[in-house]
Amino acid sequence: MGTAIGRTRSDSLIEVRRLREGDAGAMRELRREALEREPASFGESVAEFLQLSSNAIAERLGESSNENFIFGAFDAGSLIGMAGFFREQREKRRHKGTVWGVYVTTRYRGQGVARAIMSALLEAVRELPGLACVYLTVTSSNAAARKLYRRLGFRGFGIEPRALAVNGEFFDEEHMVLFTDPARGGV
Repeated sequence: MGTAIGRTRSDSLIEVRRLREGDAGAMRELRREALEREPASFGESVAEFLQLSSNAIAERLGESSNENFIFGAFDAGSLIGMAGFFREQREKRRHKGTVWGVYVTTRYRGQGVARAIMSALLEAVRELPGLACVYLTVTSSNAAARKLYRRLGFRGFGIEPRALAVNGEFFDEEHMVLFTDPARGGV
């Protein structure tokens, strides 16, 4: 079951839903694309990712739970964007979760796809009992992503200088948080 978000410039209907075991091949290809095209946006390298087989990804997707999942956007059955979430498992940290791996293929940027994926993901996150805050990091130079996250209610709380090193160049990351507890000013 997914959510249709509307039509793109090519007049296609986009569907947003949780990824399943059968999406492993498409997820692997999109993640590889993300790591190759936007190396300064992710902490994982292409070489590290390629050590993970499609079968291992399928297994992980099959074992995903309400506390560890990936949402994807599909155009005519093709995976065009994704975002992952995991909840901390230690007792003293279970009130926190992290968004990771947000990516939309170039052709679909600026059409509301990332917002739709993140909105669906955050809707699922808000259903988790006891979850008080959601964290993410974003490369400081990625103005479009930072703007989107702020619109979704995230706020910055610090810059990590030289958080990533890619081919000898350093990139800072902004740490952001969204409080899900309305008593703390969350949404």
